[in-house]
Amino acid sequence: MEKDKETEELGKAPEQEVKVWGLGLTNNKLDKLIKQNEDVINLLRHIENKIEAGMNEEAEKKLERIKKRF
Repeated sequence: MEKDKETEELGKAPEQEVKVWGLGLTNNKLDKLIKQNEDVINLLRHIENKIEAGMNEEAEKKLERIKKRF
């Protein structure tokens, strides 16, 4: 019977609530940062494609060697 009483007590909502201020604000900021990060990545890919389109064969080989370093 004591175990049943304990599980009932655990299932009840607390009489006093604890609120964490700023947590929602932090989550919103993280969402904005993630969105900005994705935008920057897409922009860099676009720039890279534009640069590669205008390269000659020798410049493309140099670029591939540079990419292999990283």
